[in-house]
Amino acid sequence: MVFTLEHGLPVAEYIFSDERLAVWLGKAWLDTYRNGRNVAAGRTLFRSLELAYMAASMRSRNYSSIHEVGVGTVLWVNAIEILAAPSDRNVRRLDGHALVEQFVWDMNPLLDSRRYRVVEHRRPKIKYRGAKLVAKVYDHLYEARSKFVHGDQVSRALLRPFGPDPAPPLLALASTVYRTALLAYLQRHWKWTRQMEAKDHLGTFWLSAYEQHLLKAVDQEVD
Repeated sequence: MVFTLEHGLPVAEYIFSDERLAVWLGKAWLDTYRNGRNVAAGRTLFRSLELAYMAASMRSRNYSSIHEVGVGTVLWVNAIEILAAPSDRNVRRLDGHALVEQFVWDMNPLLDSRRYRVVEHRRPKIKYRGAKLVAKVYDHLYEARSKFVHGDQVSRALLRPFGPDPAPPLLALASTVYRTALLAYLQRHWKWTRQMEAKDHLGTFWLSAYEQHLLKAVDQEVD
């Protein structure tokens, strides 16, 4: 596969973490298409990855309007919702929260703390709950997606919820949020084994680049 990357994606060397992800996705592909195991989960996984590919590809965009930029929020949120959707009902906003928050940030407890607020429900009155930073970013993505697809009034601030530079824009953070959802989904359906971790330390969870990327949104640095 040849990928033409969206210029808003973070650029860094993801040597260990993405090597682990590649092995994990390979196991899922073999299970689904060669061994006939976890077929429904595998189809969901690769359908989501196709949509994420569309979100990450350049295609013919020229970003001539804010609405063209907003299409990116639609694709990224939909890719996450495919993974988060329950089998017995329509997917909801909090299902996406639950999926990304399932992931444990081993290397940085700050990212595991629920110090951020998201709306849990609005009726009969608004109730908030604590959330991890990755869920807070997803909440902004979800809100932006909803406004763009429903024809609501939008602004540049909608796509820069954490402020101007050096805070990254929302679409730049979307790929890291999606990767978090992807790892959580893989963990649900294809358990990572110690045998796979032992080989060449592929299982080392070296997430500094992803940690830095998320924490830049709130002006924090990884030690």
